[in-house]
Amino acid sequence: MFAVASLGLGATVLCPEKGTERHRRVGVGYVLCMFGLNVTALTIYGLSGAFGPFHTLSMVSLVAVMAGFAVVFFRRPRADWLRLHYYWMGWSYVGLCAAAGAEAATRIPGVPFPWEPRCWSPRWGARSFTDGRARCGSA
Repeated sequence: MFAVASLGLGATVLCPEKGTERHRRVGVGYVLCMFGLNVTALTIYGLSGAFGPFHTLSMVSLVAVMAGFAVVFFRRPRADWLRLHYYWMGWSYVGLCAAAGAEAATRIPGVPFPWEPRCWSPRWGARSFTDGRARCGSA
């Protein structure tokens, strides 16, 4: 729910009019949804049972969104806050779209996904990714 709302709100906030009351309201909605999305993502451990690369990316996303919001809220640094706002919010939306694309690609029926998330554990090593015959858990 947070992801779909973030995609829609992020697309809306990219519209040409910036600095308006509508832009601010939609932007706050985007920040809140992204916050909810990332906090929720940090609580999901069903794929590997441990902290993994998706959790790291969620933390990176959370930092980007909070940095983009903070520079507007505090108007710091004074000379550069607007550019930094564009930078951090732009990259937060790029990351969101990349995550949505990756999620959609793993859900296409009938298309095998060769790199199962449980293969991402350092315990199995890089062989799981490079050797097409290797399976998770095989020696």
